[in-house]
Amino acid sequence: MNSQFHSTEVAGLFAPAQQLAYMLEFEGALAKVQGDLGLIPAAASRAIVAACSDRKLIARIDLSPAALAGNAAIPFVQQLTALIASVDTHAAAWVHHGSTSQDVIDTAITLAMRDTLSRISPDLRQLRETVAALALAHARTPMIARTLLQQATPTTFGYKLAASLAGLDQLATRLAQISRSGLFLQLGGPVGTLATAGALAPELVAGVAVRLGLRAAPICWHTNRVSIVECGSALAALTGQLAKIARDVILGMQTEVGELAESAAPGKGGSTAMPHKHNPVDAVVAAAAATVTPQLAAALLASMVQEHERAAGAWHAEWVVLPQLCSLTHGALLAVTNTFRGLRIDTERMQANLTCALRTACATALAETLGPTVGRDVAHDLVHSWSQTALNGNRTLREVAVQELATANVNLGREQLDEVFSIDRDIAAAEARTLDYLTQRKEGASFDG
Repeated sequence: MNSQFHSTEVAGLFAPAQQLAYMLEFEGALAKVQGDLGLIPAAASRAIVAACSDRKLIARIDLSPAALAGNAAIPFVQQLTALIASVDTHAAAWVHHGSTSQDVIDTAITLAMRDTLSRISPDLRQLRETVAALALAHARTPMIARTLLQQATPTTFGYKLAASLAGLDQLATRLAQISRSGLFLQLGGPVGTLATAGALAPELVAGVAVRLGLRAAPICWHTNRVSIVECGSALAALTGQLAKIARDVILGMQTEVGELAESAAPGKGGSTAMPHKHNPVDAVVAAAAATVTPQLAAALLASMVQEHERAAGAWHAEWVVLPQLCSLTHGALLAVTNTFRGLRIDTERMQANLTCALRTACATALAETLGPTVGRDVAHDLVHSWSQTALNGNRTLREVAVQELATANVNLGREQLDEVFSIDRDIAAAEARTLDYLTQRKEGASFDG
């Protein structure tokens, strides 16, 4: 994995050594609860638990035969059994009792997803609070809004940030829900019925789930991949929202715009051919990640179509997709956090761009004012025509409007014209919406929950 785009910390959760640690954790929890319930001999349970608690075992287990065996659980269980047999032959007979390969692999991956979310949560909270603080600080900082990449009407930088923050808050709430109630233990045995446990199956599942910090599934989910897809889709959505924010930074860094800039550092954002350039770097990482993650989420959706009680290929595809999706999402989060950590905001350039845009930026207000007199559609067409005249003649819309209104014998007084061509209403509205959202957020009534 390219560490420029991936989180090495999260990628490590899916690395062989850590997956082995999760698998040992599963086998140890399984044996402990089976022993407590009398499903396996107490002495065997103690021996297996002790062995699985020995982290030195990780270095002694080789998963390289997984490609030949079909999955990593097969050589893992074989070697774990042999290692325990070298100490206690009787206990070795009860290793992995009643379980199946998918149980240990799915649970190990779910534990990695759990730990991914535990790493994303504080980092996402930090970014959200950084953005919220900037939104508050710039609640009245005027700038021109842009729709379809064209100058639109006045807004504030604070409102722009608050609107983007809302998406992060929504996703933080969703990911917290998944962390609390969407990560399930996998334990069903060969075909999901957990037949070896008999009537004690629900107690066994509940006990192992508690020990691993996962939820007890009401029924085996070997070929029901809804929880995997929900988590993966939420991660892809987070990457998309992060990239939306990053894209706005990239656009704000355009030379012709010049309203934003990432922090400068030796060697950062340069060019081999153009020494004058200061390219976006961190924001580009998030944008690149969001180009890939939708396809990864789509692969998870495609993998839902599984055969009978055990998939032939679709389940296996998740092993390729989930590590990338998790590490790219966290990588994008870290990249956007770095973007905001040193973000330079040029309020003078924002004002200059706004002033330039004011030649036609009040067209909407003018059309709304004329509507009751000449009709909404006529007013829209008139102001559209006058705006084109203003742009083509390098004049302001007000100049053209005053001239055309006199010709059309439509009277708008000076005070009315001043109100139409003032940005005060737009800035006040943007500030009010920004502060309203930030207040709701503090009170727990926003998307933040």
